[in-house]
Amino acid sequence: MANLISSSRAKQAIVQATFSTSENSLIDSLCTVVSALIRSYTRRELLLTNHDEIVSGVAEDALFLRQYPITTITRVSLVAGDPTVDVGGYRVDATLGLLLRTSGTWLLGKSNYRVEYQAGYAELPSDLVEGAAQWAAALFWQSKDNPAFAPDLPTQAMKRMLAPYRRILT
Repeated sequence: MANLISSSRAKQAIVQATFSTSENSLIDSLCTVVSALIRSYTRRELLLTNHDEIVSGVAEDALFLRQYPITTITRVSLVAGDPTVDVGGYRVDATLGLLLRTSGTWLLGKSNYRVEYQAGYAELPSDLVEGAAQWAAALFWQSKDNPAFAPDLPTQAMKRMLAPYRRILT
């Protein structure tokens, strides 16, 4: 998976004039680590990606998808039915990652719908990038100060930046 931030963006948050070869390697690694930490913290993939998800019908008008914002729905099919036939009769709330039935409800069932879609950001929002850069910078300085000391990360400021992107588990 691609990193959420580049090493050059992380270096802007570190605010140091020059970097040694070992520091450059460390920053590259931190960008990878921070990207994984943010994906874990937000409980979602943030970059534009194709998804093939099995979801359970809830006998309500809304079907929640794990990834958002949704850019494209390729197909929604019944797992027990023809996988090439879209069930139709829904509209998309792209921002919240919802499929809303235009009439009636989704069929109640466990893992009974297959949704093929594309979701995520082609370009990450600036507050998300800033949160990632600050996290990388904090880890960089931690490695310099006292690697044995583990500060409470993400900080409250980072959490505020990442909060709008954190998926709430239902």
